[in-house]
Amino acid sequence: MAAETPTPTTGYLSTGVTTVVWGTTGLAAFNGTPGTDIQRANSGYYILTNYRQRLKTDIEYGENGTGVECRRTYITHGIVWDIEVEDNTTMTPPAVNTTISCYDILQKGDVLSGGLIAAKPIWTATVVSSEYTAAPKRPGMRTLVAENLTLVDSQA
Repeated sequence: MAAETPTPTTGYLSTGVTTVVWGTTGLAAFNGTPGTDIQRANSGYYILTNYRQRLKTDIEYGENGTGVECRRTYITHGIVWDIEVEDNTTMTPPAVNTTISCYDILQKGDVLSGGLIAAKPIWTATVVSSEYTAAPKRPGMRTLVAENLTLVDSQA
């Protein structure tokens, strides 16, 4: 008779409610209404495929007399968004140095005050790059890079 294999753990103990933000719903409508990424009115809609946010930081390492790094200083001076959409020829993409508004998905939002995305802070950001990518048998893609510099653009 073969030895019986122990049953693996099938779950984890948790308390409260765990909510996961799924997909890009609500992050951008691109139709000029308040709280969307593009503030200027356009005819048509972009299909948002990727929304990435990161802090704009520089790291400074200090060395002691022997060359060993003995300190690390982070300088956080803004936020950067990479917004990827399927291109739409009926829309005029935002030009470099124009203003858009972006949800701060790094910040915790209050789920009870209107949903996950609606509760997030919205920042005014400046478009610093607009790139276009094409490939065979795929829709054209546009990537917008926008940033909010703490000492230049920040509303905080």
